[in-house]
Amino acid sequence: MEKIDIKPFEIKKVQKIVESKETQALVECLESLEIHAETIGEGGNAEVLAIAEGPFSKVCLKRIRETPQIICNDIDRENELQGKARRAGVRTPLALISFETEDEKKYFIMEKIIGNNIEEIIGTPSKLPESFSYEIFIKDLEDQIKKLHNAGIYHRDLHIRNVMINEEGLPVIIDFGTATEGTGSDNTYEEYASKFNPVTGRY
Repeated sequence: MEKIDIKPFEIKKVQKIVESKETQALVECLESLEIHAETIGEGGNAEVLAIAEGPFSKVCLKRIRETPQIICNDIDRENELQGKARRAGVRTPLALISFETEDEKKYFIMEKIIGNNIEEIIGTPSKLPESFSYEIFIKDLEDQIKKLHNAGIYHRDLHIRNVMINEEGLPVIIDFGTATEGTGSDNTYEEYASKFNPVTGRY
């Protein structure tokens, strides 16, 4: 059988599909990601899935766990804050759409970043791009955080799993699940979040 080459949609094309609310295209995207995807990242709150080939290979799907480890921002608020950060010039994945299905499953579709987080690179240094410069990386990360704060956004969970290094050796800030808008005062960091206790089965 002849193999058909299916080119991936450019991220702008995917964004147009989302903005025009082409329901069937979104359903196909979700089905492709859930059926054919592999896990490219996971944490206490969610699993991130992506596919290597096909029309939707440039996006990834964040699937919220049935029992998240920590409850802070809902998926729509996370989408909103990530979008605001992107518009402020922060290097973060393009947020496309967040939604909840009729059976109460929560999803967030966004741009897929080609790269690895800092923790992964510490474990496997060969994953570091050849063009990587420590000085450039640190200065750029400082600039990214400054842009966040100038936009009134505070990540509040910036650690080695939430900073990726892309193919150009530059930082990409991910996971706005506990981010907030504020002034940077002490109150910005005093909000309470609910944490799941596996022993009692309650938050």
